[in-house]
Amino acid sequence: MKIDPAVILQAIDDKILAGSEDGRRDHLGASLIGGLCERSIFYSFRWAMAKKFSARMLRLFDRGHKEEFRFEEWIRSISEEFWAIDPRTGSQIRISDLYGYFGGSLDGVCRNPAGYVGDYLTEFKTHSVKSFDKLVMQGVKESKPEHYTQMQIYLKYQPKLTGALYVAIRKNDDEIHIEYIERDPEWAEVYVERAKRILVAIDPPIGHPGSGEFNYHCRYFCDYGDLCFKGRTPDKSCRTCAFVELTNDGWMCTKTGEILTSQAQKDGCSEYERGF
Repeated sequence: MKIDPAVILQAIDDKILAGSEDGRRDHLGASLIGGLCERSIFYSFRWAMAKKFSARMLRLFDRGHKEEFRFEEWIRSISEEFWAIDPRTGSQIRISDLYGYFGGSLDGVCRNPAGYVGDYLTEFKTHSVKSFDKLVMQGVKESKPEHYTQMQIYLKYQPKLTGALYVAIRKNDDEIHIEYIERDPEWAEVYVERAKRILVAIDPPIGHPGSGEFNYHCRYFCDYGDLCFKGRTPDKSCRTCAFVELTNDGWMCTKTGEILTSQAQKDGCSEYERGF
């Protein structure tokens, strides 16, 4: 039998898509809070629209995840010690605040890398050619403020760490760029306050300065443009319902008083009314 390569590729893509998640996280992530637009972060936290990625994009995400093992190997080889697992939990090192609604996972911590004394947060990122070149020219704070913010949040909740090492790789040729990031407590506090605003917000915040239907970022880089500018209705779930309230104990249905599980929030019910 003659094999059709297109059939093989489609089978691979179908398998990848079948095992993919919809991007609906229970918590508001530190990796997200430094994004350009507060409104888009609100939409993400409220599950306003499930993200649907192509199989190609999912392969790219998976490649970035697998690159972390290479990063870890390199950093471990020049450090006295490296760890990414919290011995108290047996899971990845996490930070959490605001009743567990805000948090994130650290890539790892290295001790005395290349003879520099101290324990340092490590943050590993892969970049396209364009993104990497911009990073080298401008530095992480200017070119990738969301990554800078993520590190500052982690440093805030890990006060014993000396600073952070941002390790980036250009995917096409394995060129590496490393930056040392010092603590910036004021920067971190600004974004913790942003997280607080988003958590308690009932209606979507205003967009970023200059946002609009014809804004380049809104048009080509935001997942929620249809919600902002084309009248798209948010996906139905408890998080977009008028009868939900965020409490210290969890998401509560104000009709029943029930604290909702993550699956219950996704499933919703027949009493749903659009909240925003």
